[in-house]
Amino acid sequence: MDHGAIHSLMETVRKLDEISKKVRSGAPVVDDYLRSLSADPVTQWFTGLLREKNAELDAERQRWDRLANALRAWHCATSEADSAESKSEANFQLIQVLREVGVTEG
Repeated sequence: MDHGAIHSLMETVRKLDEISKKVRSGAPVVDDYLRSLSADPVTQWFTGLLREKNAELDAERQRWDRLANALRAWHCATSEADSAESKSEANFQLIQVLREVGVTEG
């Protein structure tokens, strides 16, 4: 059984103990702590995961912003349209955006 996470946690506790001893002695420790934290494999993994999930959230936010803008444009176009041809064009444009963002298949 692999206990890598336990060993990493124990190492972090050991480093924190060392830092607290240095703080009590008056030695500068903030930079040491930040260096050790950034070198920790768990921190590196978690930071990478956060970056990945933030990128996914940004992509989803852009997708739904595009959809919301298309719906607003469709609503304005259909409510102000004088002819069936204008409404048909607005519907077509909305369907195109729905397909592009993956809401409908086409």
